[in-house]
Formats: sequence, C-alpha cells, structure tokens
Amino acid sequence: MNSSALRQWQTHFKTFLIEGSNEDALAAQISTAGMADARTRLQVYRNAYYMRLEEALAYYFPVLLAVLGEGEFGRHMAAYIRACPSTSPSVRDLGDHLCDWLERQGFPLWADLAALEWAALIAFDAADAPALSPAVLAALPAEQWPQLHFRCSPSLSFPAMNSNALSVWRAVRAGRHPPQLKAATSAAIVVWRYRGRVMAVSIDENERCLLDGLRTGESLETICDRLPCRSAADAEQIVATILQRAFRHEWLVAIDLR
Repeated sequence: MNSSALRQWQTHFKTFLIEGSNEDALAAQISTAGMADARTRLQVYRNAYYMRLEEALAYYFPVLLAVLGEGEFGRHMAAYIRACPSTSPSVRDLGDHLCDWLERQGFPLWADLAALEWAALIAFDAADAPALSPAVLAALPAEQWPQLHFRCSPSLSFPAMNSNALSVWRAVRAGRHPPQLKAATSAAIVVWRYRGRVMAVSIDENERCLLDGLRTGESLETICDRLPCRSAADAEQIVATILQRAFRHEWLVAIDLR
C-alpha cells in the first residue's frame, strides 16, 4: 500500500470511528478469512475508541462523574464525543467544549460543574510564576498607586456560577458525600493554583470587578472608578482589603507602572 492509499484508508477509518457512517464501505475492504466478520471487528475498534475517550473525560471530570453516576455520565459523554469530536492530538483537550455543550443540551447545573472542573484543570496546568511580594507595593510612593497595573497569576480564572457547584466540588474532592446540585444566586468564583494545589473560593462583586480589571491590565484608578460602591473612601477601603487577600493567596505576580 503506497502512502497516498494509506492516508486515504486512515481518513476512512477515522470517519468510521467518529461517525460510523461509512461502515458498509469499510467492511467490504476487510478480510475475514477464519476470523470474526468485518462489522464485528470494526465495532471492537469503535467501542474501544469511545471507551478510551469516556475514561479520559471521567479522569478530568471526576466530580461530574460522582454526581451523575457511571451510567448517566457514560451516556452523556458518548453523545458529547459524537457532537464535539476531538481535534487535538492530546486527549487532555477533549473536555474543552463540554461546559458549552451541556448548556446547549439544557443542563445548566451540570455545565456549572464542568466549568469549575475545567477551570481547575487549567489552573493545575498553568505556567509557574513567582508570587508578588507585598513589600514591592509598599516600597512605591502612594502617588504612583493609581497608575499601577498588576499582573495576575497565569493560573487565575473566574468561572461564573449559578448553582452550588463549588460546595459539591469541595465535598467530592474531600471524599465526603456531596450536597444535591441545585440552582443558586449567581456568583463568581476564583480558581487558582496555590503552592501546588488547586484552590477555589467564592468572591463578591467588588472582588470580581477588581480582579477582572487587574487581569485585563487596567490601572487601579480605572478599576476604582468602576467599583459598585458609594464613595472614593469606600473604594479605597475595598481595594486595600482585596489586595491584602490577593497577596495572601498569591493571586498577583508583577506590577507595571505605565
């Protein structure tokens, strides 16, 4: 078999694994002398392909698996794999569209959980960056503070939740029986890696606004003007409190003065 024919065969086999639409044409090309029939042999490969990908999704979304149970999880993940076939050479990227897909299928609570687990995976894999010392900020003149631009940890993200997914995630990770997954007041969550461990905490609107501004490179002055508070004094107090928390949790890695 020459290279062109081999590539064509591989393309046909890939189509079969993902879609199964060309089984008849492919089966006609397979020798069955003294062996199981061609369709049976093809299905062995197709079933193994889906099982391996479902196992990968179970590994990357263990909390969703715990909530749904193996049977329910397997059925939905098989449907997801068919709807959103992998386009990456790494199986680690397979769950990239799971949250959006679950939302489109009418499962917003499951989508929340998937978004949180995916953010945790991203945080775990993010590049290392030394945490910023509060002494660096303290050494700068106060008049420069309004124009400061902070850089956040590469592991930091803010998935929005409309459920108690954080409580469920924490319980399963701690080996406890999780509470029932249910809708809750919309809230932001910050997810990051702290000294080798993935962490997640809920944050209020002021914290979300400030951290989102810091992550997108806005100056402290610009962020303070957007904070949902009543006065400049309130804004200063909120910023001071949040920056203290940011330093404590190692959310910040650098300061730029522009």
